[in-house]
Amino acid sequence: MADEKPKSQLDAALESFEAEVSECKAIRKELVTQLREDAKRMRISPEDKAMMVQSKLAIVNTLGSMLKDIEDSSLKAVKLRLARKEQENNGEYSKAIVEMLKMIRADGKDTNNADKPMQSEEDVQKSIENRGKDLKIEITPGEIEECAGAPGAPPPPEEKPQEEKKSEETK
Repeated sequence: MADEKPKSQLDAALESFEAEVSECKAIRKELVTQLREDAKRMRISPEDKAMMVQSKLAIVNTLGSMLKDIEDSSLKAVKLRLARKEQENNGEYSKAIVEMLKMIRADGKDTNNADKPMQSEEDVQKSIENRGKDLKIEITPGEIEECAGAPGAPPPPEEKPQEEKKSEETK
């Protein structure tokens, strides 16, 4: 067990909490068992005095309350475990995102191939054309032209104001 990680304060506190909850759960179960036996034997009869009826009803109400407490305790334990698991998963997701972001450089260069020179635009075009031929895809000249707004492309034609258009149409 030398490979086991040391426990954090949170993990130690959670283990302590779970031990206490487990202990309380065992005591509650004993009490519930006793109250169930008592509730099975007792019957409210017309001869019972008011105090006796109240006592019998208090036992039944206490049993119901304890059963609800057991349910609530179990539900809280499940929610606590789920929250803890979600927190661990979020930490793992964060680590994965940080690792991914470390692999991406702001200048767009590949960190794994930093010593390789960048391909020229002509080499990239030839590579695209060769790949197209290999896959038997016909690439027309219009498909590889630069789009408006791309670096080095001419700006899109400017629209004339409405008044100039109208005057030209009337001529």
